[in-house]
Amino acid sequence: MTKADPALLDEVEKLRKLSVAELRARYLELFGEETASRNKDFLFKRIVYRMQEKKYGGLTPATIARAMTLAEDAPRRISSRRAIARARASSSWRCSAPTFAASMPTRTSGTSCSIDRPSARSCTTRSA
Repeated sequence: MTKADPALLDEVEKLRKLSVAELRARYLELFGEETASRNKDFLFKRIVYRMQEKKYGGLTPATIARAMTLAEDAPRRISSRRAIARARASSSWRCSAPTFAASMPTRTSGTSCSIDRPSARSCTTRSA
């Protein structure tokens, strides 16, 4: 294992004291693109990882190839909020509660209720 560089440790300690705006500027400097994130912990971790990557080297080509192979075989997940909203709005995604089709006599009245959906009831009077 590689021993930590004292200069890098000092730089990490300086990063802990920066504001979000200063971290965003540092992110732009290291990654060459702006970030949409305003989460201080996220920015700090990404910047520190990039600094370590530049100092000690990144992943080996074999590790990157293996990760790509695993990613291709992995099941897909819906991750964006917009995609989840579209899935919920589609006609194939409905009803999170169980459905019932039963007749239940009530004790106090002479009616029975038939429940087709959790929100819909149709009650009829029993004939004696």
